[in-house]
Amino acid sequence: MALSLIIVGVVFTLFSSTNKLNEADTGRVYTNQNLRTSLDLIANDLRQAGEGISGSYPISGVDFNSTNKTLTIRRNFSANVTVGGADVIVPNLPICQSLSSTITTIIVVRPTSSTTICPFNSASGTVPDILKPWIAYLSSNSSSPVPALLYNTSSKLATRVNVTAVTPTPTPLTGNSTVTVSGQSNTTASFAMGNSVLLPIDERVYSVDSSGILQLSVNGGPQQAIAYGIQNLSFDAIGVNSSGVTNHYSNFIITDPWSNLQSMTVTIQGSGGTGTQVNRTYATTIYPRNVIQSQ
Repeated sequence: MALSLIIVGVVFTLFSSTNKLNEADTGRVYTNQNLRTSLDLIANDLRQAGEGISGSYPISGVDFNSTNKTLTIRRNFSANVTVGGADVIVPNLPICQSLSSTITTIIVVRPTSSTTICPFNSASGTVPDILKPWIAYLSSNSSSPVPALLYNTSSKLATRVNVTAVTPTPTPLTGNSTVTVSGQSNTTASFAMGNSVLLPIDERVYSVDSSGILQLSVNGGPQQAIAYGIQNLSFDAIGVNSSGVTNHYSNFIITDPWSNLQSMTVTIQGSGGTGTQVNRTYATTIYPRNVIQSQ
């Protein structure tokens, strides 16, 4: 009897150890795949950051905040939309009035040709050509808001907005054509007629919520779960200014010196597995290829 109990004990111990090893192996595989896939996705988007944002608009291609575990990647919206059977690019829109961030209806086409800055439309009942791609863009997005930037070329101030509607005037000779925006984040910015523009952008926002879910929102759309068990998402960007001074950034905003960035390291930490939790940390360094456009 005693020998039988010893044998049972040994077998149980071996089974328990094997089971724990299997759990640990499963946890390692899951966590490795989870983190590597997430990091690859972020890295691929970062390589395109700032694409199409020229030196005329020195806007950062990234925003990131290591404390809040958020990363915004932006580039100029360069996809074609169909207008009158032809593919056209969604253009920048001039701001045809001085405004503050509290104004939500912005004049972009005036009723007369009194200014060379703003276009006008003299044909009654027609939509100004400059607005047609924007209307098609909203329509292609199921009329959901699309992201854009208000940018002052003199003060270099910028604010992120959502374009919710484009309204051409029914009486071009006497009325204004407008766009409606919402979600202005820069309450101190002012944008004057003649030196401000509305820029269409392509935007991807990564964030980690309180449950450890890495999420992705594309162009203001709903957040989609990318990975689970994420404990941390942090950033370290290296910038070198015109005097040769090197700076490290763990946080970066839209008007920070994008043109100075030399490299950006993203670190992701997470855990996974059933029973036995396995912790892993991965990092990758990206050299933003579009920085030179803003120099």
